[in-house]
Amino acid sequence: MFVTNSPSGGGAERATNILVNALHENKVKVALTTINHSEPDLVIPTCETFQIKRTWQGGSISILSAFFRFRKIVEFWKPSHIVLECDLPELFGSFINGSFTKIVVLQSSKPWTTRSKIGQLVRKRLQNQKVEWVAVSNHFNVWYFNSQPDVVISNPVVLSGLEVLTQNQIDNSIKRIFYIGRLSEEKQPAWVLDIAQKTNLPLVVIGDGNLRSQLEQKSSDLGIEASFKGYISQPWELLSSGDLLVIPSQYEGDGLVIVEAIARRVPIILSDIPDLRRFDLPNKHYCLNVADFTSRIRKFSGSISNLIVSEENTNEILLDRDPNEIAKKWISHLSNKVKR
Repeated sequence: MFVTNSPSGGGAERATNILVNALHENKVKVALTTINHSEPDLVIPTCETFQIKRTWQGGSISILSAFFRFRKIVEFWKPSHIVLECDLPELFGSFINGSFTKIVVLQSSKPWTTRSKIGQLVRKRLQNQKVEWVAVSNHFNVWYFNSQPDVVISNPVVLSGLEVLTQNQIDNSIKRIFYIGRLSEEKQPAWVLDIAQKTNLPLVVIGDGNLRSQLEQKSSDLGIEASFKGYISQPWELLSSGDLLVIPSQYEGDGLVIVEAIARRVPIILSDIPDLRRFDLPNKHYCLNVADFTSRIRKFSGSISNLIVSEENTNEILLDRDPNEIAKKWISHLSNKVKR
C-alpha cells in the first residue's frame, strides 16, 4: 500500500500515481491511500484507491480523524508493505503497527520544513521501528540522521504520447515567463514576480499554495502583467512559442517539473543550487539570484532556442525513468525483502 498526501498537487503525487499503475499492470496487488482532498491528477490510479479526503489545513482534529480512518483502511486491506511518501504519511505511518514492512520514500532533501521539531520526532520513531529508506535520487541522504538511504530507485515519468516542441516551432524571442510549481517558501515564487518586473515580460503562474494571496497582492503592487492559474493537471497545454520556464527554487526534490519540461524541449533556466546542478546542464541554464535571472533573460531575449536543453543532455536525464522498468526495480526490491 502506497500512502501519499493527496491525489494530486506535486511531483511526488504524480510519480506515485504512475508507479502504482505500472505495478498494477505488472500484476502486483497494490493499493493507494491519499490523505488530503484535492482535484484528480492527470494520471488516474488504476489500482484500488482509498481517499480519506481530509481538508487541507483543517487543524489537529481533522488530522486525528484522518488518522483513525487511515488505520481502519490498513486493518481492512492488510498490506505486507506500507510505502510512505511525504510528511503527513510519515506521521501517520509512525503511529501504526502491524506485521507489515514500513518504507519511507525520500522525495526531498529538506522535508518537514515548517515543522522540523515534529519531523525529528517522527523520524526518530520511524528509525526505531526499523523502517527502510528509499531515495528517488542518489543525492538524497536521510534527513535528520544524515545517513545513506537503503536503496535508490528513480521516480518514473510517462513519456509515451509526448508532444515535443521542436526548435523550428519555437519563436526565437522570449515573450512570456512561466512558473510551474507549489506556491511555498522553498520554491521562491516571489523571485519570478521581481524578474517579470525587471524584464517587463508577462508572467503566468501555475500552482497553488500558502503564498498565493500574498503573491497576487505583490504582483498588483508591482504593476506587472501576471496571470495566476492555480493548480492545473496538464500545465504544458498552456505553453506556446516564446515561453520560458523559470525555476527559482531555494531547494528541490526530484525536480519532476524540470524533467517533464526538458523532455518536452521547453526552454528553461534554473536556480544554481546543488539539487538542480545534478542535472549537469550547461552553465547558461543556471542563475544565482534575481539579477542573474534577469541578465540571462535579457541575454537570450532574441535567441530563446539556446535555452532548450540539448538532445544529449535530455537523453541522459530521461535514462532510467521508464515506468515499467521502475516497477520491476520495486518488485525485485520488495521480493528481496520478503525473502529475508
